[in-house]
Amino acid sequence: MLLLLLTRSYNFLNLFLVFEDGILSGNRFITWRRIKSFHFVPIDVNHKYYGYEKEVNSGYELIIKGTLKSVSVIITSDEMRDKLSMLLNEHLIKKG
Repeated sequence: MLLLLLTRSYNFLNLFLVFEDGILSGNRFITWRRIKSFHFVPIDVNHKYYGYEKEVNSGYELIIKGTLKSVSVIITSDEMRDKLSMLLNEHLIKKG
């Protein structure tokens, strides 16, 4: 089981996990076969999350669109953005 914890685990609904079967974000689970697309939105001055914390201001919002629902998570490092992009692309190509 592949497990990536991107947010603080002090609150159960404030977590993002990657499993072999799909992605869990808070209380929403999306299987790999139901993921249609994903994209990263840079957090700049015009973004709704800009100004909350300094590390968020230079980060990205990852939006994963599923068949019926979508989830989003804040990514604060380029390294994590690259890892998630590679992982999501791999699963979308396999689904192909």
